[in-house]
Amino acid sequence: MNLLGKFGKAFAKILTRDAGQSHRLGNPLGVDSGPFLARRNAMALMTGGRGFSVPAKTPRVHRTLGTTRGQRKRAARQWANTAETERQERVCASIMARTGMRRDEAARSFGSL
Repeated sequence: MNLLGKFGKAFAKILTRDAGQSHRLGNPLGVDSGPFLARRNAMALMTGGRGFSVPAKTPRVHRTLGTTRGQRKRAARQWANTAETERQERVCASIMARTGMRRDEAARSFGSL
């Protein structure tokens, strides 16, 4: 026989509801409620008080060059831009020499001059 009689079902519902609120995400009860404080304490124990964020790693440095991948990419991009500008200058000078055009007319077909 059930010890609580007809109130057993209602008591079980209340216990289930309270347990559900203390394990639900979000904060339906307010910051000063017992379930919220218990959940906050459980999260702090799980993470050792550090939270869930992971700090960014420092970039790996090349063994012999002593630079990061981003630094090497920026240097390669700068070198390529400089080389392309010099190439366009040479082609522009050869067009001016062959045709007798002015510099602004010869450079009109190039984007960076």
